[in-house]
Amino acid sequence: MNEFVEPEKITIVSGPAPYFHLENNAVIYSVFDGLRNFYIQKCTVRTMDGEKLMNRCRGAWGNGNEIYFEYHDAVGVITQDLIVAAKTEGETHEQLLMLWLRIGGKTEYQQ
Repeated sequence: MNEFVEPEKITIVSGPAPYFHLENNAVIYSVFDGLRNFYIQKCTVRTMDGEKLMNRCRGAWGNGNEIYFEYHDAVGVITQDLIVAAKTEGETHEQLLMLWLRIGGKTEYQQ
Protein backbone atom coordinates (compact mmCIF):
# COMPACT_ATOMS: atom_id res chain seq x y z
CA MET A 1 0.00 0.00 0.00
CA ASN A 2 1.39 3.42 -0.98
CA GLU A 3 1.24 5.78 1.95
CA PHE A 4 1.21 9.55 1.43
CA VAL A 5 4.22 11.13 3.09
CA GLU A 6 4.10 14.88 3.51
CA PRO A 7 7.24 16.47 2.07
CA GLU A 8 9.86 18.25 4.14
CA LYS A 9 9.45 22.02 4.56
CA ILE A 10 11.51 24.95 5.71
CA THR A 11 9.05 27.52 7.03
CA ILE A 12 9.41 31.22 7.79
CA VAL A 13 7.44 31.70 10.98
CA SER A 14 7.62 35.50 11.30
CA GLY A 15 9.03 38.54 9.57
CA PRO A 16 8.46 40.22 6.23
CA ALA A 17 7.83 38.38 2.99
CA PRO A 18 11.09 37.17 1.46
CA TYR A 19 12.57 38.95 -1.54
CA PHE A 20 13.20 36.90 -4.68
CA HIS A 21 15.22 37.61 -7.77
CA LEU A 22 15.20 35.72 -11.04
CA GLU A 23 18.29 33.67 -11.86
CA ASN A 24 19.48 34.19 -15.43
CA ASN A 25 22.33 31.69 -15.25
CA ALA A 26 22.12 29.14 -18.09
CA VAL A 27 24.02 26.55 -16.04
CA ILE A 28 21.28 26.49 -13.40
CA TYR A 29 18.61 25.85 -16.03
CA SER A 30 20.64 23.11 -17.71
CA VAL A 31 20.85 21.19 -14.42
CA PHE A 32 17.10 21.45 -13.77
CA ASP A 33 15.88 20.79 -17.31
CA GLY A 34 12.46 19.19 -17.57
CA LEU A 35 9.24 18.90 -19.52
CA ARG A 36 7.41 21.70 -17.74
CA ASN A 37 8.19 25.40 -17.88
CA PHE A 38 9.48 26.96 -14.70
CA TYR A 39 11.79 29.67 -13.41
CA ILE A 40 14.56 29.51 -10.84
CA GLN A 41 14.53 32.32 -8.30
CA LYS A 42 17.03 32.97 -5.54
CA CYS A 43 15.92 33.97 -2.05
CA THR A 44 18.19 34.95 0.84
CA VAL A 45 16.94 34.78 4.44
CA ARG A 46 18.62 35.21 7.81
CA THR A 47 18.79 32.22 10.12
CA MET A 48 20.27 31.34 13.49
CA ASP A 49 21.04 27.73 12.51
CA GLY A 50 21.79 27.49 8.80
CA GLU A 51 23.66 24.20 9.14
CA LYS A 52 20.59 22.49 10.65
CA LEU A 53 18.49 23.70 7.70
CA MET A 54 21.16 22.53 5.25
CA ASN A 55 21.15 19.10 6.92
CA ARG A 56 17.37 18.90 6.44
CA CYS A 57 17.81 19.67 2.72
CA ARG A 58 20.61 17.13 2.35
CA GLY A 59 18.60 14.51 4.21
CA ALA A 60 15.53 14.95 2.00
CA TRP A 61 17.57 14.95 -1.20
CA GLY A 62 19.63 11.97 -0.01
CA ASN A 63 16.41 9.98 0.44
CA GLY A 64 15.15 11.03 -3.01
CA ASN A 65 12.50 13.36 -1.54
CA GLU A 66 11.57 16.95 -2.26
CA ILE A 67 11.86 19.81 0.23
CA TYR A 68 9.82 23.01 0.08
CA PHE A 69 10.21 26.59 1.26
CA GLU A 70 6.99 27.79 2.93
CA TYR A 71 6.38 31.48 3.52
CA HIS A 72 3.72 34.19 3.55
CA ASP A 73 3.82 36.26 0.36
CA ALA A 74 3.40 40.05 0.27
CA VAL A 75 -0.39 39.80 0.67
CA GLY A 76 -0.26 37.12 3.37
CA VAL A 77 -1.02 34.02 1.31
CA ILE A 78 0.89 30.91 2.42
CA THR A 79 3.05 29.79 -0.49
CA GLN A 80 5.29 26.75 -1.01
CA ASP A 81 8.02 26.52 -3.63
CA LEU A 82 10.36 23.62 -4.34
CA ILE A 83 13.94 24.09 -3.11
CA VAL A 84 16.38 22.96 -5.81
CA ALA A 85 19.62 24.17 -4.19
CA ALA A 86 20.74 25.72 -0.92
CA LYS A 87 23.85 27.32 0.60
CA THR A 88 24.77 29.06 3.85
CA GLU A 89 27.17 31.94 4.46
CA GLY A 90 28.25 33.82 7.55
CA GLU A 91 29.07 33.28 11.17
CA THR A 92 27.49 30.52 13.24
CA HIS A 93 25.43 32.96 15.38
CA GLU A 94 23.85 34.70 12.38
CA GLN A 95 23.91 33.13 8.95
CA LEU A 96 22.40 33.79 5.58
CA LEU A 97 20.57 30.91 3.96
CA MET A 98 20.44 31.18 0.18
CA LEU A 99 17.74 29.11 -1.48
CA TRP A 100 17.21 28.52 -5.17
CA LEU A 101 13.53 27.79 -5.75
CA ARG A 102 11.63 26.38 -8.70
CA ILE A 103 8.75 28.68 -9.50
CA GLY A 104 6.06 27.47 -11.92
CA GLY A 105 5.28 23.99 -13.22
CA LYS A 106 3.77 21.36 -10.93
CA THR A 107 5.32 18.67 -8.83
CA GLU A 108 3.89 15.34 -7.64
CA TYR A 109 2.99 16.95 -4.31
CA GLN A 110 1.03 19.78 -5.97
CA GLN A 111 -0.98 17.69 -8.47
